[in-house]
Amino acid sequence: MGTLADVEIALSTQFSGLGYTYVSWPAGPTIDAPDNSTVYEVDVIHSKGMAAAITADAYDRYFGSFQVKVLSPNRGLGVTRARTEALAVMQCFKRGTALTYNGVSVRLFTPTQRHIDHPNPAWYCIVVDCPWEADVPVV
Repeated sequence: MGTLADVEIALSTQFSGLGYTYVSWPAGPTIDAPDNSTVYEVDVIHSKGMAAAITADAYDRYFGSFQVKVLSPNRGLGVTRARTEALAVMQCFKRGTALTYNGVSVRLFTPTQRHIDHPNPAWYCIVVDCPWEADVPVV
């Protein structure tokens, strides 16, 4: 019987398939990676669950976002690399993708990306938001 933690595992497993090295789970305040590396800060954000149907045994439906910050050096090819990696994340979490873990199915919607200023100007940052919904058994 699945839980909300299984949603996070399903999303994290999908992301891990990309084979990235420097990943912060969840996103942290500092970057600890070698020079010229690409760093990925990951967060799973979700809403409060609500009944997916009007029955006594209805599952709770959750909506959320799997958020990946792609950080590369803000010089040379770092900006291009960040954009390329952001597109790879978007492709991995494209609309219509269904993930399953421990009986919980996670449905993905169209991901979006945006540039944000990082507190450390040496890093270029693109945020990829991958929206999802999942029906989780009530425990």
